[in-house]
Amino acid sequence: MATKANDKKLQHWKLYALGGGLGHLQRSLALARAAIRKGHFVDIICNSRFSKFIPWEGELGDSGSLTIIDNKSSIKKTFESIIKWITNDHFDQLIIDTLPRGIAGELKDIIKSIKKPKTFIHRDLNPDYVKQFNLNEFIKQYDLIIVPGEKNPIKNINQLSFCHSTDPWLIRNYSEIKNKNLARVKLEMDPNDHRPLAIIPVTGNLDEERLFLKLKSELQNSTSSWAIKTVSPIPKIADIRIWPLLEMMNGVDMVIGAGGYNTVNEVRVTRTPFIGHPLSRMYDRQEKRLKDGEIYTHIDEISKYLQKTSLGTDCNPFINGTFKAVELIETL
Repeated sequence: MATKANDKKLQHWKLYALGGGLGHLQRSLALARAAIRKGHFVDIICNSRFSKFIPWEGELGDSGSLTIIDNKSSIKKTFESIIKWITNDHFDQLIIDTLPRGIAGELKDIIKSIKKPKTFIHRDLNPDYVKQFNLNEFIKQYDLIIVPGEKNPIKNINQLSFCHSTDPWLIRNYSEIKNKNLARVKLEMDPNDHRPLAIIPVTGNLDEERLFLKLKSELQNSTSSWAIKTVSPIPKIADIRIWPLLEMMNGVDMVIGAGGYNTVNEVRVTRTPFIGHPLSRMYDRQEKRLKDGEIYTHIDEISKYLQKTSLGTDCNPFINGTFKAVELIETL
């Protein structure tokens, strides 16, 4: 049975986090952790290929669950699973990450009929997608819009009274970040190896996985002054099976990656040097997150960047936007 809407400590939240990579799932887990601290139960639906390898039970405990749709399921089966999950009336809040119409437009005809409070989490979206589906109007069917630290929201969205911004959502709080020495041990660095450490996250699709594994081999062959390691939640894919990387960021002197939401925001709050190759996405504009001088197109550019990059320092205290987001959702 759904709890009373005004019971702020015992609500049941549903988070829609569909998307093939790690980004949607990790962002939703970050929000869920903050919600659970306030006494809420959170059920996340996802189809990330990483979902079976993320230790999500440790993140959610007894106050959360993960509804996993196989990432290889047909569109029809995925559609049916989502509709079944979302039309189950035993919840108090519905939260949709990034895609207000759903990943395949499956929500467009039912969002308005759902009478429970509805929140849209607005990460940056491709303007062509926004225009094609008239999202400027569609999002008005939501009760609350939260912009989690992004700079390129839907045009004029900030003029809506129910739209609010927060700091970026992070999977770890400042108090949970390991110190440099412990982080390097966790990242499997020999205590006698004092070289700076560059990490390459492998958290995209299979083609991108091959791209970054190849990049690591090429960098290892071109430089000996840096230790280069790949990390992934999936076993036997990368040098280290570790997640979340943010927890170990004090032990990292540089991140080499793409331009995804989590990676970019994590290097920003920890002041970790970063260079990335923005990847093509149907909805996302990764290049918009990167600063001038952070984008590489060839391995030689990375080698030059490594030569001029100084060692990373321990991060300063930072704000996790998930706490404000929970407070905003609780107002509904």
